[in-house]
Amino acid sequence: GHSVTKRLNSDGNVNTVQTLHNLNE
Repeated sequence: GHSVTKRLNSDGNVNTVQTLHNLNE
């Protein structure tokens, strides 16, 4: 879900969650 992480990246607040998901992948 790289596209999803990128979308959340715009939020910034979800940046932490996005990073954790990236590590999981």
